[in-house]
Amino acid sequence: MKIATSRILIAFLPVFSALLITLVASQCGSSNTPAATPQNTTSPTVPSEPPPARVQDVYFSSYPDNPPLGYLDGESIVIDVRFTDTIDVSGYPKLRVEIGDRAGYATVDYVHFADGFGDVRFKYRVLYDDHDADGISIEDDAIELNEGRIFSLDDERDVDPSLGRHIVENLRAHSIRKTTPMPDIRDCSIERREVRRHPAGWIVDEWDGTPFRVDMIRSFPSFVSDDDLEELLEPIGTMADDIEDHLGYRILEKGDLIPVPAGAPAGWNTDYHRYSENPSMLPRKRGQLLAFYMDDDSSFWDHRGGAPMVAFPAAGTTSYNRRTMGKWWNDQDTCCVHRYNGNGRRGHTLVHEVAHLLGFEHPDVPFGTPGVRMAWGSTIAPWLSGSKVHYFPPKDIEVLKCIFPKR
Repeated sequence: MKIATSRILIAFLPVFSALLITLVASQCGSSNTPAATPQNTTSPTVPSEPPPARVQDVYFSSYPDNPPLGYLDGESIVIDVRFTDTIDVSGYPKLRVEIGDRAGYATVDYVHFADGFGDVRFKYRVLYDDHDADGISIEDDAIELNEGRIFSLDDERDVDPSLGRHIVENLRAHSIRKTTPMPDIRDCSIERREVRRHPAGWIVDEWDGTPFRVDMIRSFPSFVSDDDLEELLEPIGTMADDIEDHLGYRILEKGDLIPVPAGAPAGWNTDYHRYSENPSMLPRKRGQLLAFYMDDDSSFWDHRGGAPMVAFPAAGTTSYNRRTMGKWWNDQDTCCVHRYNGNGRRGHTLVHEVAHLLGFEHPDVPFGTPGVRMAWGSTIAPWLSGSKVHYFPPKDIEVLKCIFPKR
């Protein structure tokens, strides 16, 4: 029995060994690399982030005063850029405009907020030496952030500022405008004569090439802060810069907030009629123009259509008035409500009155009235004239060159 069992076992060993060798070889392979374990290759779905807001459309919002001539010196080229989201702007982005063989830069005029989209309006003022007979053009990368931002109000992400090929091609097809130099020929004799006849004619004698300084007197109610007054005075700085950009020299300078000048009698600003009869009661320095608050509720203002200010050219001063401004004050804004209209903060009222101090009169005054006539744009609300900050148009700036020539 033992012998028989051994023979069977010996006979079986070669077969078992062969099976074992085959099994090991199939598991190890010739490279000794274990076979890969099957894996689940399906990964979880991650929601993709929506693309940033982008430019949806670009269009021109201005036309030349005389289309056959194209844009002329001093006119504005207004370009609106619409985005696919409600956006805001910080800093000083600008839009590059290709004019002939050079680039001009349109700056942000205002931002329009809406539900689901936003417009940025860029404005470029044509210079005297601009010329492009076959039309200005705008490239895909025309928006330059200039260390500023254009961003979505929904998620605070920066927008994609590229204009896109289709939009750019469309602009080229619809922007056939010529910018033609305006020749510098002007006979100033009429302007000089009229200014000499105007109550502000004496200011011309103070012109020695040094800019006139516009200061704001702290004669306002105590609740009107210095920040409020600085904001009222700020458009004068813009006006001064525009004059220098156009003429190449300065005629005005934004001044400071100052106390009531020493020597002003008590109650000097509480009675309009008293002051207007003797405006020299408010002392001023040579080359200084003054703005102040007239604390008088006189019905005189009602006859002037509720005007917020009045100029006193014979004294080089201009005043805000209590009767009109008092109607604007409320709990939310104690000074100068309607901050974006012509009579409030950032408005053009002070600019308009300072123009009177420089010898300008309204264009519709009776024939024979002394003074240089303003352009109509100087007398209308800023949202009609194309600027929310102030409006003293290039045509009037050109007249200043006659009244106050470079020294």
